[in-house]
Amino acid sequence: MAVVGRLENGVVVSINVNWLTPVKRRSVTVLGEKGAFMVDLLTGDLRFYANGEIKEEWDQMAILRGVSEGDMIQYAFTKREPLVVEHEAFRRAITHGHAEGIVSLDRGVDILRVAERIITS
Repeated sequence: MAVVGRLENGVVVSINVNWLTPVKRRSVTVLGEKGAFMVDLLTGDLRFYANGEIKEEWDQMAILRGVSEGDMIQYAFTKREPLVVEHEAFRRAITHGHAEGIVSLDRGVDILRVAERIITS
């Protein structure tokens, strides 16, 4: 299933969901003018792939690659088990009334309505 949409701020989003492939892949790619951030949601890796500044001399390769390849940066940061983080946030919301990172019930219903419209369209 593929969905393309535009957010309120004008950002275009594309979501692809596929349960048929034999490869388990969960990723988010954010494209910008200077390159792309890629997040692997299974491993927690974050990489930035910069657009290159080097002119490709081989015409056929330039056509194949499109934007020239630049540097890749992999960011290092502490990775925590997602379910533990989720439980800690839920506990804080219950004990301190602080709901940072927790979606409200109304917002959750809005999201389900959008998902239902996508499925039925």
